[in-house]
Amino acid sequence: MNKPEFNDAFAKTTRRKHNTFGGYVVEILYGAHDEQGQPCAPREDADDGHGRWFGIDNDSDYTMFSWTPSKEEGGETVYGTPFGENAVEEMERQLNRKKELAKEVEALTQHMDANASDEAIAKIKEEWSSLMDWKTAKDKEYQKWFDRALSEFAPAQERIQANLEAKQAIVTAAEELLKEEHFSSALNQLDELRDQFRELGNAGAQEDDLRQRLSQVRSQIRENKAEFFANRETRKQEAKEAKEVLINKTKDVLAHLSNFKAAGEKMEAIFQEWRKAGSAGREEDDALWETFNGLRQSFYDQRKEFFEKRNKEFKEAVDRKQSLIEEAKSIVALDDFGRDNTERMKQLDKEWAKSGYAGKGEDDRLWNEFNATKDIFWNGKRERAKVRLQELVDTKTTTMNKLLKNIEDLEYRLEITELPVMRDEFKRSIEADKAQIQLLKQEIDELSERIQDTKSND
Repeated sequence: MNKPEFNDAFAKTTRRKHNTFGGYVVEILYGAHDEQGQPCAPREDADDGHGRWFGIDNDSDYTMFSWTPSKEEGGETVYGTPFGENAVEEMERQLNRKKELAKEVEALTQHMDANASDEAIAKIKEEWSSLMDWKTAKDKEYQKWFDRALSEFAPAQERIQANLEAKQAIVTAAEELLKEEHFSSALNQLDELRDQFRELGNAGAQEDDLRQRLSQVRSQIRENKAEFFANRETRKQEAKEAKEVLINKTKDVLAHLSNFKAAGEKMEAIFQEWRKAGSAGREEDDALWETFNGLRQSFYDQRKEFFEKRNKEFKEAVDRKQSLIEEAKSIVALDDFGRDNTERMKQLDKEWAKSGYAGKGEDDRLWNEFNATKDIFWNGKRERAKVRLQELVDTKTTTMNKLLKNIEDLEYRLEITELPVMRDEFKRSIEADKAQIQLLKQEIDELSERIQDTKSND
């Protein structure tokens, strides 16, 4: 970054040469105000509200370590590195450590220890990677020094490492030959691997161990060969007995078929055991396999028949349910909530319960579609019922208001008439209207409750 500018003619910049990183430590004070609030030259120890920028200048490339904005800017101190107020000290420490590490790599190259060099150089690299690049001239100088020292160290180590990896691969391949059933072939392959091993250069500290492992493979193959021929008849008998047991297990699975998924897993496990059982001799193996494979084929035939039947039943259930859905949709399209359609919608529910299982995925999909269609019908029916009930409430309310008006008129006439006969007649009419109003109120309340119940069900 360029040198920070704070648009302050009184800003004070202090630069101090720093030999550790080859640049300057820079401090900029700015934003000071005197007692009258006028801009003035900042003083380091004065309470004049000045701000402070602190960092380094490395060949006109400025790096901020900390910045405390002026009082007028009202900000808190921010840091340009993870090391807070200790950035300069940490930079000095890390740069000095880089110098030391470069020297250590040179020393390792001059006094290479085959047993310790790999570990030592790995630790040095790990520590170097943990150090920060401060972007200074010294960082660049020490990096070149470190890389040059590594380049001189690496070739020798790379040759040893390449030989080590190649010989490890050869020994691993040789040890895999211990699984080979054909011993002559295994020994021939081992000879080829030993020739490849000899052609490679030194593998460092692990050389002797790798040679020993290679030698042990040859000894073990020979021992395995001698043991194999000594116990061949015993193994054949053991293999025969093991395969007979597996045949009986297979028969047991077929005798208790209830869940083809679980049975299939058992059949696969039995087959894997068969593959590991070994040879009982050609004649015995052929006869045992014919029996075993015949039982397996019987299982697969039964499983195929079962799933074909089940899939057919699923398809029929899907067709039945789809038909019920289509009928429900056709009823909804009529927009008729009369008795016949209502009873038919109820009957569709009963028929659905008897329509059979269509498989998890299809069953859920079809039920969701059927249920959504039913909801449209029953929601419409409830809405229609609410409208009808509200119309009854409005009609009865109108009648009640007319009776109230009539009572008001009769009470007025009662006040102005002096004829006893007429007064008695008016009183009887008023009482009759009040009784009718009371009955209408009760009916309106009952209807309102039914409307409210309908809304609650929604």
